[in-house]
Amino acid sequence: MNETEGKLINREELYAELWKTPVSHLVVAWGVPFAAIAKAAKEMNVPRPDAAYWSAQRRGCVMEKDPLPAAGPDTKTQVVISAARKRVVAILATEVADAPTTAAAVTEATEPEAKVIPVHPLVRQTRRALTTDTYLHHGVVTTRSRLPNPLRWIEVSPELLERALNFINSIIHGALAIGGRFRENPEPHEPTPRLFVGIQPVALRLREVMKRTELNLTDEEKKKQGIWPFTRYSWTGTRELRLIIGSGNYELNDRQWSDSKRRKLEDLVPEILVHLGQVEAEGNRSRHKEEQRKLVEAERARLEQIERRKRFEESELQKHLVTASDNWWEAMRLRGFVRACERHLANGQPTADLPEQTKAWLDWARKQADSMDSIKAGYLRGVRQEPVRQGPQRQW
Repeated sequence: MNETEGKLINREELYAELWKTPVSHLVVAWGVPFAAIAKAAKEMNVPRPDAAYWSAQRRGCVMEKDPLPAAGPDTKTQVVISAARKRVVAILATEVADAPTTAAAVTEATEPEAKVIPVHPLVRQTRRALTTDTYLHHGVVTTRSRLPNPLRWIEVSPELLERALNFINSIIHGALAIGGRFRENPEPHEPTPRLFVGIQPVALRLREVMKRTELNLTDEEKKKQGIWPFTRYSWTGTRELRLIIGSGNYELNDRQWSDSKRRKLEDLVPEILVHLGQVEAEGNRSRHKEEQRKLVEAERARLEQIERRKRFEESELQKHLVTASDNWWEAMRLRGFVRACERHLANGQPTADLPEQTKAWLDWARKQADSMDSIKAGYLRGVRQEPVRQGPQRQW
C-alpha cells in the first residue's frame, strides 16, 4: 500500500476482512492506525465482531456473523484508509484544575493535525497522584498523598512522567478496543485494578532504566545536600522506557519492549496490541498444559502409592512367613522334648500304664506344641495350590 495514497477498499472487502482477521492484526498488516479502520467501518456501515467472537473462535466454537446491512443513501460504498505517516502517540489532555500552569502535552500523531485521544480515568487519577506531594525513591517519582494511584506499576523519573502517561493512555485505549477490561484485582495485597483480556489477567509494568552512581560524600556533605546519611548511591534516569507484559504467574511468559536508537516505545504500540490480543489464547494453552502436568503428577503419585503399598504388604508377608517358620520350628522342638519326657517317664513300660496325672500332663504339653505350630494353626489355609508371588493371605 502506498503511504500517500492509502488503501482503497469497498464495503464487501472490509466486511470480509473484519470477520476473518482481528483488527489488531489488520493494523500491522495494512500499516494503518486502529482508528482509521474503525472510522472506515462506521462510514460504510460495516459491523465489526466483538472480543467474545474471537474468544469463541480460539476455543473452536462456530459463531454466527452479523449480516452486512444494505447500504443506505448516505452510506459510502468505498473509502481510502490512510496509512500512518508518523508514530501513534496519545495526547494527555491535562485538566486545568489539576495543573493550572502546565500546558497540554502535544505529541506527533497520524494526521497532519494532532489527534487527541481522550484521557482514561485511570491515567487521570495516576497523574494527579504522581504530581501531588511527591518525592524520589531510587530516582522514581513516588507520592506521599493518599490520592488513588491505580497505575502503581509506572516507575519513571519526573522528567519522563508525561511521556509515560501518554504512552500508557495509548496502550489502555488500544487494549479496550480489542476487548480488554479493567476489573478489581482478586489478590488482596494488590488493591489496584487489573487488566483482563477475556478471562486472562495481564500484569503490566512500565519502568525507566535507571543509572546507579556511587556517592563519594562524607556524612557532613550528605547532610548539607539533604541526603540520608546511609544512602550509598544516586539514581539518574536514562530516559529509556521499558514495558513488561506478563501475568504474574505461570500462565504467561514475560514479554518486554524497550526504547532503542532506531525506534521509540511509542512506535511499537501496534505490535504490543497484537500481543495483548493473543494473551488469552496463550493463557489457555498454559493452563491446559499445567492441567495436563498436574494430571500426570497425580497419576505418578497414585502409581507410587500403589507401589509403596505393595512393598509394605510384601514386607508384612515376609515377616509373617519368618514368624510362622520360627513358631513351627519351636513346635517341632517342643514335640521332641515331650516325646523325650514320655520315654523317660515310661522307663521302658507301656504308656498306658502311666498314672492319669502324668498322662494329663503329656496331653497338655502336646496341645501346647500344636498351638505353636503355624501349619496346624491354619497358616496355609489361604494358600492356593498353584505357586503365587504374594505368598499367603494376610487374614491369618
